[in-house]
Amino acid sequence: MKTRRAWPLFLVLLAVSLALRIYKINQGLWYDEISTAISFTHLPWLKIISSPWYPNNHPLFTLLAKLSVSLFGEKEWTLRLPSLIAGSLTPPVLYGLTRKKIGEAPAFLAGLFLSLSYWSIWFSQDARGYAGLILFSLLSQIYYLRWLENRTGRTALVYTACSAAACYFHLYGIFVISSQMLLGFFQWVSNRKKPGPVIFVLPGLSLALGWLIYLPGISGLIAYSAAHGHKVGERWMNAYFLKDLLNLFSGSQYFSWEILLLVMFIAGLVRLAKAWPKLAALYVSALLMVMLFSILIHFYLYVRFVSFFQPMFYLALAMCFEPLANMIAGKSRSFLLKSMSLILPAALIGSVLALGATRYYRLGKQGFKDAAQYIEKNHPAARVVSLGVINTVWSYYYPLAEPLTGKEPFSPETVRDKLLVCSFPDSWKTWPPQNRRIIRNMCRVEKVWPSAGYEENIVYLLNCFEPKGWTHDRTE
Repeated sequence: MKTRRAWPLFLVLLAVSLALRIYKINQGLWYDEISTAISFTHLPWLKIISSPWYPNNHPLFTLLAKLSVSLFGEKEWTLRLPSLIAGSLTPPVLYGLTRKKIGEAPAFLAGLFLSLSYWSIWFSQDARGYAGLILFSLLSQIYYLRWLENRTGRTALVYTACSAAACYFHLYGIFVISSQMLLGFFQWVSNRKKPGPVIFVLPGLSLALGWLIYLPGISGLIAYSAAHGHKVGERWMNAYFLKDLLNLFSGSQYFSWEILLLVMFIAGLVRLAKAWPKLAALYVSALLMVMLFSILIHFYLYVRFVSFFQPMFYLALAMCFEPLANMIAGKSRSFLLKSMSLILPAALIGSVLALGATRYYRLGKQGFKDAAQYIEKNHPAARVVSLGVINTVWSYYYPLAEPLTGKEPFSPETVRDKLLVCSFPDSWKTWPPQNRRIIRNMCRVEKVWPSAGYEENIVYLLNCFEPKGWTHDRTE
């Protein structure tokens, strides 16, 4: 960073992203975070490394979270501290590593948009490995391209370390490294004389290093895939997946804005592909590899599995603003008009992203913590049942709750004069009909805690003290 304004802009982005991610860092943990805390952070250090086949154990994150909890005690913020650090660094690092290639303004806007995106904030406040995956995937891609240019040992070392870290934060980092192998192979095939096969061998070595931590649990990983692969119909590339994918990248809940940002992204991607074709190729091929992998092994696909693509989305989006400003300003030589033509559209997009972040702060991830506090305040002596898929994780905030899966037949006495805490009632269709009938006849919805995430994250409190009938109606 040689220009005088580079460091100030870097620090501005760092301050903005850190402030947005520290705010409400102690909000309640959601299902997957609690699962990580219960199942893995209390394991011995070596056991964490040897148990990577479970979906909620992102090995490097879990090790860092265990270290944080060991130092500061177990709280929401200590479990999330590794993600907070990685997520706060990503926007300024994105700016710092791309400004020379795409220009000062687009790089800064990309970092700013990423700072404001509520899904980026979510991952930065998530006790899981996605924030680390996003940061180290970005570093891996950039340093691979730098190594192609300068071929120094130092760059190769930094690249290898970042690549391994991306894989250790999340298994799907392997697709990021695989995209580099693919690019290197095609570049070698097109010019066999130089630089030689090393340009795809180095990513291959990095990929082998990334896989090293997963080898002890490879049989468990295969078994897990075989057992859960049938869920492809629940989480796959259908209309809901594509909408969730657009929501993940756009950071907006408004479909019209999502479409607008998608159009801008496509237009910007074309410009980015001209300015930095190899970076665009690496990210797009990694994204396609994840989807192809899901198709080939018939495995479910959550949109967060491709969260590493977020920086590319905002880079492409930012590339739109310069031609847009030129179109608005026309042939005018007015510095003020040209500046406003760039600032106003960017401020509009930033405002939409800020609205998404505001909604995230207001609704949170999943209301387990809020529900526990509500019950302790309003029903301190009540018997509480944790019902359905949350029957184990609810105990994190309410240890006295009676776990009940809902799949075993029960009688009216099972729920009479109790409070039921549950989520995702639409999944109850697989339960015995008598269970659904008993709940609907004997319980009423007392309170609902919506979520900024998936619909299944909504938490319901059912009051079964008086038989008043249960309804599925809910509002935010």
